[in-house]
Amino acid sequence: QGKVKITGDNLTQLKMWYSKATPEEKKAFKMWMTEQDYL
Repeated sequence: QGKVKITGDNLTQLKMWYSKATPEEKKAFKMWMTEQDYL
């Protein structure tokens, strides 16, 4: 439950977003990713 399967397409979109993200957005995203690891 709560697991999300990332397909190649989703990963590509995420990489594209990340490459355009501001440092603040990247920091917030990394914090969110860390939180997800503990769920």
